[in-house]
Amino acid sequence: MKKRMSNRWQAMDELQNDLRLWLLIDDTGQGQSLQVDKHVLGRQLHLHFRDLRAVDPEVPIPYPSAILIRDNALVVKLESVGLIITRHKVYVTSAPDEDDFVTWTRPSTSNPFVRSLMHRLQMAHSRLQEFGALQESTSLLDSVPFQLQALEAALYIVTQQLGTEVDELVASGAQPLTNMVSSISRDALEAVRQLKTEMEELMIRVKAIKNELEEILDDDQDMADMYLNKNAKTPATSEASEADEIDPAADALLKGQPHRTAHPHDIEEAENLLEIYLMRMEYMWSLLVNLQDRIDDCEDLINIELDSRRNELVAVNMFVSALTASFGFVSMIGSIFGQNLDPLPIESTQTAFWASTFGSTAAAIVLFACVMLYCWHQRLLFIPRVSVALRPAFRADQSI
Repeated sequence: MKKRMSNRWQAMDELQNDLRLWLLIDDTGQGQSLQVDKHVLGRQLHLHFRDLRAVDPEVPIPYPSAILIRDNALVVKLESVGLIITRHKVYVTSAPDEDDFVTWTRPSTSNPFVRSLMHRLQMAHSRLQEFGALQESTSLLDSVPFQLQALEAALYIVTQQLGTEVDELVASGAQPLTNMVSSISRDALEAVRQLKTEMEELMIRVKAIKNELEEILDDDQDMADMYLNKNAKTPATSEASEADEIDPAADALLKGQPHRTAHPHDIEEAENLLEIYLMRMEYMWSLLVNLQDRIDDCEDLINIELDSRRNELVAVNMFVSALTASFGFVSMIGSIFGQNLDPLPIESTQTAFWASTFGSTAAAIVLFACVMLYCWHQRLLFIPRVSVALRPAFRADQSI
């Protein structure tokens, strides 16, 4: 009995773990909080379980930025933004925090990202209403489907935030680099190290979105599949209903098969949309690469400066060693004459003392000069060679 009750409580806990409090935004831009069962939503939209894990912020291992194109939905994971875009709805699974864009928070209508997303969808809906009143044909409405409007709104907000961070980083990076070049100190090196760390983090974030957009643009069929309204007109097969049962290995094999090509006119809107934001990401990437080159140039300059200082220390050490050896020669002569031996006849005269003293000193000076001249000739002391150019003799026929 106890075992049966424990199994029942365990099943209830598992059921509660599948429930998520997400935000639902319709095609008019109105949002409301909704408790969603992941598995039920996955079966309704024919999504893989790994697709739901990609946008679930409560998964312990964060999923990288990706845009997954499925038959009935677009699964969008950009930074801390998680979206499941259907034909006429958007499920916001996670939104960026107000203070830190990378940190996720539960979506609500008071979140700045959610407000901006709803505002842009409301503006798009208003424009479509105006165009619909002017034209009875629905061709214009079909040219800009809701899923592309929602994707554009998410891309606009994310790229705008990334662009702001990149501009601030590039603007704030000029002063630390200038300080490091002018004077090398611990504070200057720490500022450049922090700048380089922030730059590498931004490069990873920008490159992830940039690569995702490039992959979609390289495949015309992926862009054609982004039009979910056209996919809905195709009758679903039994294999499509079991799409969530395909394992990753089989899915990889299916991706390797050749796709049918889409007509360029059918994907024009999606291609233009992705190309615009790809250009923005490439511009941000170029700014970060230029900043990285500037940091590398400063590091190379500092390494050259350190090598030069190290060579100067080696030259000073050589100078001191040569001077010490010269005075050591004088000390050796004095030690020889200072031995406690039988006095020689030469030691009884004062002339011998002065001769030995000045002679050993002169020999030491000559020895030191020879060593310095040899080092200068071999360019071991980094002393520039002075070349004297003789001026031509003045002639009387030259004018002053």
